[in-house]
Amino acid sequence: MSRRRFFATASGMAAAFADPGFDHHPVVEVSWFGARAYCAWKGRRLPTEAEWERAARGDDRRLYPWGLAAPAPHLAVFGRAYNATEPTGSRPDGASPYKVEDMLGNLREWTLTVLRPYPYRTDGDNREPYTGASGRVVVRGASHDDPADSLGLTRRRSYDRRGAAAGHHLVGFRCATSEDLGEVAGGGRSR
Repeated sequence: MSRRRFFATASGMAAAFADPGFDHHPVVEVSWFGARAYCAWKGRRLPTEAEWERAARGDDRRLYPWGLAAPAPHLAVFGRAYNATEPTGSRPDGASPYKVEDMLGNLREWTLTVLRPYPYRTDGDNREPYTGASGRVVVRGASHDDPADSLGLTRRRSYDRRGAAAGHHLVGFRCATSEDLGEVAGGGRSR
């Protein structure tokens, strides 16, 4: 049973519902297409894989968002039973250098990126965006039911079109903008 679900309606509007007591838990069982539609509805987009990794690692190439310490229950939600998520933001000690929480644990996350070998060049090797037409879309992070030894910032997973069109109990999403990384549009104004 899902704790919190999101659906894109035919009119493009977002519809969501939460089981009682799960209003602050992450959204589960949302397809890549639904996550992309929701972000667009909010005037945002899914992050690219490179953006996700930068938000999680910062610039110092750390092993985990919180640093070098091994995963522990006060840092991330992991090693749990099926659908045993926790409210978002419940592990502030596990935040990244940019103060982004839940980058590892609770849910894996959809990105806009097409799966290619890793590590990769960031100078335009045709990774973005995944359109859903072919190839595989990258999922980053770790979920509540992943074991501690699978929590790492370089761990990557992916889904083909069929997988991207389905919701998964261990995959969620977050929306992003270029503004989130401090980038400014031409003319000096934030986008």
